[in-house]
Amino acid sequence: MNAYENYLAGNDCLKRSDYLSAIYYFTTSNLLEPHYKTYEKLFLCYYSVNQIEEAFECISCAYELNHKNDKTALKYAKLLVEYKHDYVLAKKYF
Repeated sequence: MNAYENYLAGNDCLKRSDYLSAIYYFTTSNLLEPHYKTYEKLFLCYYSVNQIEEAFECISCAYELNHKNDKTALKYAKLLVEYKHDYVLAKKYF
């Protein structure tokens, strides 16, 4: 399967709340062709299974790949406040 097909398979798993399978497909997709949206989906999966460090890494990568996306910036800032308690850095993204 190519990156897009893995992304679609990950979306299907995410819709069914099958987070571990979704993580597999999204990770495979990113290995083939990294994309900020795929990192956002990985963030959602990891966050949903309470793997916060992995979630933080993914939203950080999503932001680095597309720092102009407001939704990505907001998710990144929220995690900075909630889990890193870095209000100064988070304020930069609001």
